[in-house]
Formats: sequence, structure tokens, C-alpha cells
Amino acid sequence: MRKKRKLLIRALALLVLAVVLFVLLNPYYRQLLFGPKIQGVPLCAWQDDIRRMDGAEVENGWWRKFRDWLIPTGASVDWENLTKEDEARIYLSLIDDEEPDLRRYVADKLLSFDRPEVAQAFVRLLDDPDLDVRIIAARAAPWLTDSGGAVTDALKAMLRNRDPARQLFALHYLLFVERNAQWLNEMLKLLEDDNAEVRAAGLQRISWWAGRRHAKVCIPKLFEMLKDPDPICRVEAAHALWCFDKNATEAFALMRAELKHPDENVRYIAAEYHCTLGASAAKPAFAELSHMALNDPNSDVRYQALRAAVSCGKEALPVLRQFLLSCDRDSVWRVAWVMRVMGQDASDLAKLLLSRRNDFDRDGDYVFDALRSIKAPDLIPDLLPLLSDRDGNVRKSAIGILGEIGPAAQSTIPSLLPFLHDLDADTRIQAAAALAKMGQVGEPIVAMLLIGALTAPRETPLPRLALGAFEKIGAKGRTAIPALRQLLGHKDETVRYYSALALGSIGPDAKETIPALILVWKSLDYYHRSFSVVEAIEKIGAEAELLVPIYLQEAKSGSWEDAIRALGRLGPQAKDAIPDLLPLLDDDREDIAEAAAAALAQIDPARFPRQKSNP
Repeated sequence: MRKKRKLLIRALALLVLAVVLFVLLNPYYRQLLFGPKIQGVPLCAWQDDIRRMDGAEVENGWWRKFRDWLIPTGASVDWENLTKEDEARIYLSLIDDEEPDLRRYVADKLLSFDRPEVAQAFVRLLDDPDLDVRIIAARAAPWLTDSGGAVTDALKAMLRNRDPARQLFALHYLLFVERNAQWLNEMLKLLEDDNAEVRAAGLQRISWWAGRRHAKVCIPKLFEMLKDPDPICRVEAAHALWCFDKNATEAFALMRAELKHPDENVRYIAAEYHCTLGASAAKPAFAELSHMALNDPNSDVRYQALRAAVSCGKEALPVLRQFLLSCDRDSVWRVAWVMRVMGQDASDLAKLLLSRRNDFDRDGDYVFDALRSIKAPDLIPDLLPLLSDRDGNVRKSAIGILGEIGPAAQSTIPSLLPFLHDLDADTRIQAAAALAKMGQVGEPIVAMLLIGALTAPRETPLPRLALGAFEKIGAKGRTAIPALRQLLGHKDETVRYYSALALGSIGPDAKETIPALILVWKSLDYYHRSFSVVEAIEKIGAEAELLVPIYLQEAKSGSWEDAIRALGRLGPQAKDAIPDLLPLLDDDREDIAEAAAAALAQIDPARFPRQKSNP
């Protein structure tokens, strides 16, 4: 009996020793017991909680499930009360994890941290074996405090690498770097590269520097690149040259010649740039573009040629009609997209486009979007039957198009009124917006539905739809001012934003809301939104002494050109802004300098006479 007891004690001792050794030798349990802690919780527990998150897409094996059951730690993790410093520390601890999915997730999370140690981590991730991780790391370059220039130095090293894949990777993200002379020199060096793809990408990036005064030094090199042996490089050089000089006849001539190149890739790029350059380039090549749009063997080339031809305006309608009649059903969406851009100029073809909406299921939305832009009154008889369609989306689309046609569609009002009481909320709001655009703003239910739409979820089109209705009816929407003023205090920023713009569209009748609108402006972080709210305040009729400091603050927040033009609109009332505008006359960005000169000429024409533009 005593021997058995000794054996049992030895066995228990060995078991305890084995457990202790297991804990000490297993890195997870060693960290759990002796590793660093954050908020009193082991770092490995935080790491495990990240692995459990759906976004990490990391598979949990049976051993991890057993371990979590044996020693549960996730319950003690509290992300809500975690400091930004500790949160960054947790994510940084996982950048070397063996799972690519987890590294991608962690890198994406680190984008929101502007800290030197995060910048250093992204430098390391630029060499990650996973392409998606490298892409995220490159995206981070312009947004981070670049500790010692480490991120930009890493990108420059990749540009100088003889591996074309790494050069092209770095080039892809140079859109986000500061456009200074140093980076421009790096681009110019790449134009001597043996790899045509690298040269073409370098030329494409150089075109982004157009409008910077210091970048004009590259124009002679661009003329030289017009003779590059690679046709794509020649086209990219012509496009870059046009970006610097809109009157560069050599660029137009070269791109027109390359429309007939035997390589479909070259024809595609040449046609695409004819569209980008607009009517100035497309009109001389209209015959070639029209022929390509109808006859090129490649469908993508035909589409790009059609887009370029359409930039010439109504002259392209016969080509567009023939394209629409002859294209296969998979291309209907492309014609619809082009006609949407043309807007009312394409009204002669609206009926023909509507007749093709059933050719392919996915084209229906494109067709209806185009018809909203075209706003053709001739469509009314064809749209009325669609109000009884079995498909609710078709009914809503027909209502929306009738609304865009506006007062010319007032004969359809009796057909639209029943939709104000439809079971579907989206349909009710569509009907209210359509009736408002037709001038039927006296119906109390119309205003009620539009105001309700402003509080709809931001991912739906309803807030924008309601705002469009208020913009259309203008001062007639004054009855909604009390309700809109109340929405300015809504907890959702998007609701406050759309309500402010709606009040701006009503105009001077909403002047009493200006103090509340200023509070909304101060609460918005995104500068595009905040500037729109300032414009709404101006439409309502705020005094210049209130607007000038606000516009100057908007300029410094990123809305430079828009804010400068707004100051010019105020005219002599914006004289207090002159000291802030004068330094901008020498700005490296030509568009900013030109806008500042124009604004000063409006504010004080005697002191700053308007300069005649060069022909």
C-alpha cells in the first residue's frame, strides 16, 4: 500500500512537472503567465482576440479551440477603453505573423495610426512576401509621419531597383507623394529605363505633375519621348505633353496617328486619351474615331472610341444610334453610360435606349440612370406603363425619371399621387421627390416624406434624392424650415450635412438658421462636406464679415481652389482676405495661383487688374 502511495505521489509529481515544463516551453502559455500585459491582460490574449475577429479571416484550429476552452482569456479583453498607443502596440506585435490574411488585416488597421513606430513598420511591410500587404503599406506612405524619411526612402529604393515589378509597384503609389522637384527627378530617371513598361508608367506619373511650375523642366524630355521606339510610350508621352501644354499640336498628331496602330492595346490607349483630352483632340480625329467605334474588332477599343467621338457633342448622335442598334446585349450598358454623360443632348435616342433595357438583366439600372440624366419629355408615354410593372425597382425608376423631367411631366401627377401611400417606403419617397420636382410642394405629405428621407441610412440613395428635390424646388420648400432646423441637431453627421444643404437650397428664407449651420460646419471633419455647408450658409445670405474667415479656414483645411473662388465671389466685401491671397500668387500650383489672381481682381480691380489669358 505504501509503495502504491509512493508511486502515485511520483506520478503526480511527474504530471505537475510535465505541466510546468509544458507551460514554460509553450510560447503561448509562457507569455500568458510571464509576458507583457496591457490593461492587466496578457498581450497574447489581445492577439488571440484579433485572430477571432471576422475581418482577420484566420482559421481557428481544434487545438486553439481546446486551449481557449481550457484557459479562456477573451472575456477580459476590453477594446473600447484601450488607448490608441496600446492599440497600435497590439497590432504592431502581429506584423510578422505567419498568416498573410492576418498581416493584411493588421496592416489595414495600422493605417489609422500616425506614429513613428508605425511608419517604421510599414517600411518593413513594403518587403512583405504578400502583394496585398505591400499594397497596403504603400498606401500608408503619404498619410504617416515619416520618421526620418524612412517610407519615402524605401519607395525611392524600389524605384531604383532593377526589378521592373518592384519599380512598377512603387510607381503605382507616387500619386500620393508630395509633388516636388526631388520626386520629379526620380521620374525623369525612369524614362531612360530599358523596360518599356517602366518608361510608360513613368510618363503617366509625370503627367500628374502638370500644373506645377517647377515641373515644366521636363517638357523637352517629353518631346524627346515622342520618338520612343515603343508605341505605348509615345502615346503616354503625347498625353503628358498635352497635360503641360494644351496647344501641343505634336501631341494631337501623334495620338491621332496611333489610332490606326495594329496593336489593339495601343489603339485602346490612344482612343482613351482622345476622350480624356476632349473635343479639342477628338474633333480633328472624328472620322477615325467614328470608324473605330463601329468597326474595330476589339469591343473595348470600340467603346473607348465611342466615348471619344461623343465628346464632340450632337455631331456624334448618328454614330451613337448605329452603335446602339448594332451592339450586342452585353454592350447596352456601355451605350447607356455614354448617353448618361451626354445628358439632354442624347434626348433623340432616349426611346431607342429604353427599348433595349430588357436585352440583358444587369443593363436595366444603367439604362434608367441614363434616362434620368437625359430628361426627355418624349419618354412620358413610354414611362406610364412602367408605373404598373410587377418589378418594384422598375416602378421606382420610372417615377424617378418622371421627376427629373420636372414640370413638363405634370400630366402624370394623378398617376403618381397613389404612390405617396405605397407600402414600400422607398417608393413613397421617390414619389414625393418626383412630385416636388414637378412643383407639387403644397402637399403636406410630400414635405413630410422628404424630411424623413434625410434621416434614412447613409448607404441608401434616399438622403441624396431628398436633397435633389429641395434643390429643385428652392424657396418653395420654406415650409420645411422648422423641421430641417431641428435636424441640424441630429446625432448623425450625415443627417446634419444633408439638412444643412437643404436649407441652403431654400435660400434667404432660412436666414434664422445661420447660427445653427455654423455649429454644423464646425462639427464636420471631412473638408469636402464642410465646404459645402459654408456654401449653403452663403446661399442663405450670410454677411461677408462672417464668411471671409470661414472661407480662409476652409482653404487651409484643403479646399484651396474652391475657397479662393468663393472669396472672389464676395467681391470688395472680401478685402480682409487680400493679405492671405497675395502669397498664393507665387504658389507652385498654377491652378491655385491663377485662382488667387482672379479672386484679387474681383475683390480690388483697381489694384489687381485682371490679366488677359494667353491664347
